[in-house]
Amino acid sequence: MILAAPHLLLALRWVPPAFALMGSTATYISAWALIRLLTLPLSERCYRRAEETLYASYQRLVGFLFETWSGVEFHFYGDPLPDAAENVLYISNHQCTVDWVVAETLCLRQGGYGGRNRYILKDSLKYVPLYGWQLGARGGVFVKRHKDKDQEKIIRRLNELVEKDINTWLVIFPEGTRFDPRNPKSIRTSQEQAMTLVLTHIKRHFKAVYDVTIMYDGPEVYKRETLARLPAPDMFRFFSGYCTKVHIHIKTNSHRAPA
Repeated sequence: MILAAPHLLLALRWVPPAFALMGSTATYISAWALIRLLTLPLSERCYRRAEETLYASYQRLVGFLFETWSGVEFHFYGDPLPDAAENVLYISNHQCTVDWVVAETLCLRQGGYGGRNRYILKDSLKYVPLYGWQLGARGGVFVKRHKDKDQEKIIRRLNELVEKDINTWLVIFPEGTRFDPRNPKSIRTSQEQAMTLVLTHIKRHFKAVYDVTIMYDGPEVYKRETLARLPAPDMFRFFSGYCTKVHIHIKTNSHRAPA
């Protein structure tokens, strides 16, 4: 029993961050509602600034849990992020939920000012309690897999980012779904329509494109016998020692695209 205690503690290491994230999400939404109420008489810019500052504080909590509490090493390669904050089209491979956290922590590292992440998401995520609503309220764009549906709604949501001059890291996973090495054909093209609409309608809003590749490493990421790749860890496994390192390669293109 005593010998099994360390393994049990490691297996339960996900419990504190899970409670912290769940509790902080409810607190964040309550604070957001208060900010929305207090800024009603003020300009849209005042509201956006206050809301982004609030969300940046939530990002810092998430970053602390994943980069410090987890004990996982984050290694960065490629181009350094510019010091000054800028509007960015962020594209990345997609393997697990932690990919979202990488986008959040990278945004915080740029100029020390976060709160700018907006996401292009598959439509079903808007039904996730609390998180779905919150992502939509922050300018997230929900996309259905059928290309002919909701195109005008998507364009309208994208144009809002430009018309309201909203500070944006627009995060999109072009693969459309999580990559599973056991079933490579699972990759879909649900984000193809969104990517095309972004480049057609609002590319002038972005100063740079960040092309990010994420790789997870650890004793439980590959089969020991064959070195065959296994699915990337979900959040519970991430905090439980299944992943020891995250490798992040960043390629930046800072030339503003022509309108």
